[in-house]
Amino acid sequence: MDDIYFLGIDVGGANLKIVGLNKNKKISFVSQDKCEIWKGLSDFDKKILKINKIISNKTVIGVTMTAEMCDNFKKRKKGVKKIIKHIRKGLDRNVYFWENVKKKFFSVKPSYDNVASMNWLATGKFVAKKISNAIVIDLGSTSTDLIFIRKTKIVNKGFSDLKRLHFSELLYTGFTRTPLFGITNKLRFNKKNYFVLPENFSNIADVYRILKKTSSKIDLFDTMDSRSKSLLNSYRRVARNFGFDYTKKKKELISNLCKEILKIQVSKITNSVKQNLVRYKMSKKEISLVTCGIGKDFLYEQFVQKNYKVLKFEDIVAGKSNLRKKAAFHAPATSCAFLVSSIK
Repeated sequence: MDDIYFLGIDVGGANLKIVGLNKNKKISFVSQDKCEIWKGLSDFDKKILKINKIISNKTVIGVTMTAEMCDNFKKRKKGVKKIIKHIRKGLDRNVYFWENVKKKFFSVKPSYDNVASMNWLATGKFVAKKISNAIVIDLGSTSTDLIFIRKTKIVNKGFSDLKRLHFSELLYTGFTRTPLFGITNKLRFNKKNYFVLPENFSNIADVYRILKKTSSKIDLFDTMDSRSKSLLNSYRRVARNFGFDYTKKKKELISNLCKEILKIQVSKITNSVKQNLVRYKMSKKEISLVTCGIGKDFLYEQFVQKNYKVLKFEDIVAGKSNLRKKAAFHAPATSCAFLVSSIK
């Protein structure tokens, strides 16, 4: 496509996300493909080759990744090296890789240690160019990134996953793939305790389906039992995770248990926001909270209700409305596209 002058790619372990900009630096292309890298790199290679069909020789490409975490790589460093090698081979050109290096954030020959799981930093750097004081919350399929920006500077204490988890700047709670026992092992409803079995019977996508908080556009992954994504099957899977079978009489109970699960997930995110606002001496009144990722619309509703000033990521990028909304699901890829467009 002649209208893609700049391309951002985010290589996740489960998804390959691609966002293109035209010569006026407006979003002109958005794509998300399920790409389960933990199963191997053959599918990834095919999808990378397809990118050549939508770009020209003049297209400038910026890449970031988290897929090096997949357990088919013995070490994350090996994962980074393999992914870079396969991208270079598939695209057969100089590609800029996003890395955590002061002042210079893109490199043709990156330092492997500075590339691993740095996609959140690209989002932070892009938003910091737009908003002086902000909190960015990216709720994806598996995890939630929290980025704190004060006076145009990212003030996060953690940069590795280990430290980001320690400072509650990375939460392993997502919008589709998180198992229920990854959110809580028990909850209380109507003065009764309900225990969540530590088995992969259901995941949070079932909860969002039951509560009608998701859509087929973002609900991409297989169910835990490989059955359909019908409401009935979602009820059955969730019931099993609580140790009983679904019946019509228990339908309302299951719905209420789902609401409690959702409350717990949301409280984890809001508590991290509050905790870090205090840590970084930021005021709720002075910040804009920017939501992105496939859970952005849900987060928007939650934080508006909590009286935050909330923006969606699509509000700060240029392009047609439908493309901006799609691109907001993939903030790191979008950010890479805009940031790489500034390379001189």
